[in-house]
Amino acid sequence: MKKLDYTAKYTFARPDLPYDTHWWNDTATDHHCHVDYYEIFLPLTDGLYQLYDGKTEKLDRNCVYLIPMHRYHRITHGITSDRPLLFNLSVVPDMFHICTELYSGPLAEQLDGDVFIAVALEQTEYDYLVSLSDKLKFVIDENKRNKIIRLFLASVAVLFDLKFKKTDGFNRVEHYAADLQTRIDDLECLDTNISEIYKNYPVSPVILIDAFKKLTGQTIVKYTVARRMSYACSLLQNTDMNILTVAQEVGYDAPSHFINNFKKYTGQTPSAYRKKYSGNK
Repeated sequence: MKKLDYTAKYTFARPDLPYDTHWWNDTATDHHCHVDYYEIFLPLTDGLYQLYDGKTEKLDRNCVYLIPMHRYHRITHGITSDRPLLFNLSVVPDMFHICTELYSGPLAEQLDGDVFIAVALEQTEYDYLVSLSDKLKFVIDENKRNKIIRLFLASVAVLFDLKFKKTDGFNRVEHYAADLQTRIDDLECLDTNISEIYKNYPVSPVILIDAFKKLTGQTIVKYTVARRMSYACSLLQNTDMNILTVAQEVGYDAPSHFINNFKKYTGQTPSAYRKKYSGNK
């Protein structure tokens, strides 16, 4: 079987970019290696096999795979399909290191070795990476594509670190959860939508929510609401702000929403709470 050496200059659809993406649906790839870029692929179906260093291994659908440079491999599948069988991301070393080293230095070190890396994924983690790859099918703007790819790479690094590496018993995802708790406690997120908060961390919301709940015993939403209500209590006790202003100060545009949450938290309306506190002075 003839072996081919692939280079970014002749393989990438846009050689001026530091990455390339494609969705593969053929029966087999060439037996090839990557001279100057890494390859990351995500199986989208069962029945895929990889020939690597003379050994054939079945590829697990719920894994993400990273292939080092200069290592020959070949992907095969029994039949040609009309739908994609594999999402493939090729990326040059500089971009890969920039996007991953902050979250997992050991990943780049291991990828510079001889063995390909397989990161086993929970279903929610796998679904998250698939959702990022799906976005790339429809996003044309190159700046937006670049952001999605950077998020994909950072997420893979976090997942690798989560599965295999720990730093003084404190992994990266736990660090993100602790950072988010501090930001909420310091009232930095009062006027920020929860979905926007998730975008600040290179990990799927499901993973972040799980780590946050393990750390605090509460979901991010419940913890944020409790912090808002605690701050509202302080404002009602110590200022002359009217109820509308207090609601806006703690991140609510709709006073009715604020009043409902406040009553659930304290058992009283904001007005009754302020009156009761004033009566105890």
